[in-house]
Amino acid sequence: MSRILIVLTSHGVLGETGRATGFHVPEAARPHRIFVEAGHTVDFASARGGQPPRDGVKPGDFEAARFLAENGEALCNTLRLADLDPCDYRAVYLVGGHGTMWDFPVNQALARILASVYERGGVVAGVCHGPAGLVGVRLADGTPLVDGKLVSAFTNEEETAVGLIGVVPFQLESRLVELGARFTKAAAFTAHAVSDRRLITGQNPASAVRVARLVVQELQEQEAAAPRMSAAQHSALYLLDESVSYVHAAALRAIAQLGVADHLAGGPRTAEELAEATGTDAGYLYRALRLLAGRHVFLEEDGRFLLTPQGDALRSDAPLPVRDAILMTAGDMHWNAAGGLEATLTDGVPAFEQIYGSAYCDYVKSAEGGEVFQRGMAAFSAAVDQLAVELCDFPDTGTVVDVGGGRGALLAHALTTRPGLRGVLFDEAHVLTGHILGRVGDDTRWELHPGDFFVALPGGGDVYVLKRILHNWSDEDCVAILRNCREAMAPGARVLVIDPIVAPGNGQDPAKTHDLIMATLMTGRERTEAELVRLFERASLRLVKVTRTGAPVSILEAVAA
Repeated sequence: MSRILIVLTSHGVLGETGRATGFHVPEAARPHRIFVEAGHTVDFASARGGQPPRDGVKPGDFEAARFLAENGEALCNTLRLADLDPCDYRAVYLVGGHGTMWDFPVNQALARILASVYERGGVVAGVCHGPAGLVGVRLADGTPLVDGKLVSAFTNEEETAVGLIGVVPFQLESRLVELGARFTKAAAFTAHAVSDRRLITGQNPASAVRVARLVVQELQEQEAAAPRMSAAQHSALYLLDESVSYVHAAALRAIAQLGVADHLAGGPRTAEELAEATGTDAGYLYRALRLLAGRHVFLEEDGRFLLTPQGDALRSDAPLPVRDAILMTAGDMHWNAAGGLEATLTDGVPAFEQIYGSAYCDYVKSAEGGEVFQRGMAAFSAAVDQLAVELCDFPDTGTVVDVGGGRGALLAHALTTRPGLRGVLFDEAHVLTGHILGRVGDDTRWELHPGDFFVALPGGGDVYVLKRILHNWSDEDCVAILRNCREAMAPGARVLVIDPIVAPGNGQDPAKTHDLIMATLMTGRERTEAELVRLFERASLRLVKVTRTGAPVSILEAVAA
């Protein structure tokens, strides 16, 4: 049987009306039952991950109520699209709901997944407003996925009838036609679904069951036509493929080191042109670019390569460049430590210490490891800081203490966006010498405070921020840090912990990857929400709020117990 990905919107507001929307629950409930009864495995995903907004549940809809009750945990912890591997799925089903009109068309991860699943022979399906996810999908040859295919979706007439023609950002029927779709429809609000070359779409909520049954039928026909492979053969081939996945990271590291992306800022270029610009061998460079094109970092068209939206952050002048982060995470320090994982599993000691003869936290202070680490962490954090500041519940006035805040990027963002706020950047003296708080301008609003968070913290703060701090340390060390926060807090103050939270279940999760990386580097670890709650309790703190950011970290807010 196949694995099917059900995709839900993360957008919960109807434009500027202020009215709530979300994924249309009945459009998910009935197809989900059909998929499961046919023997398929189903995962739920959304743009931001976590719990998506809901819509369309009516009193007396017992199937929708049962669906929500039976899948409550999965729906509260949907997978984040950007974290998924399209190769894990044979079909994708796009659930409707008006929220899709805002986030589906612009979600690059969704476009990548849909294109990959379709071009590998899988099924792409959607109902009502779900086909909004098809708008941004282009195949390897550059043509829209819907071009020349029979497609249905919520019609212009239906949008007018529900009074939202001027609220949604575009008319879905019209946009699909502009992209080359052969749009087909029935009378307004009557069931209608169409299947064309593994693209299956339905017109409105009444069409959801028909779409689901067509998906099941298509998968059954594919299975019947496929060459039979034994379970042993499938296992062997799967594991062999997994065993060489390290090559993707190696290729990404090499391309980042060579600065290839910077030479594509002006447009597509051939491998020969790129080789001349980077001083490399054209034949070998082409093979590396071809591999990364299969990972949607580059796109090859007519013998020339260009950067995809997913690969754009490789440019040194990108809004959030990640080159330095890649050179750290895929560089020698982390690479060699990962290669020593067997020793970590056997001896219970981080492999890094056995290889380099030094603790990781000491090595990265050295001349040899310090620059790579500092530059890498700055790039790694940049993608998170702005989003974290936007979602952190900072006060408009008061004092924020950034504990172990490094160069102060997060604190600088916070002070810039809240002119009435004061900040204290707390870290070791040698780290503070590279601070960037000068960007804030008014040096009366911030101060540098060198110290050791295992000894004591500056008192009187209103908010104590620990961004990617606790995951570096053992449980006992974390409790010591949190206790020092508790002792330093002013009355009514809060602690904000910004760290990954390991998701439950067997699904892919970046936190699980980073957790194993941590095991090879130091004694720290990524933790589940329950494990973090226990740390707070031991430090006389009480968790009051968890905010999922859509990035690989969440924000946990705690107060004095």
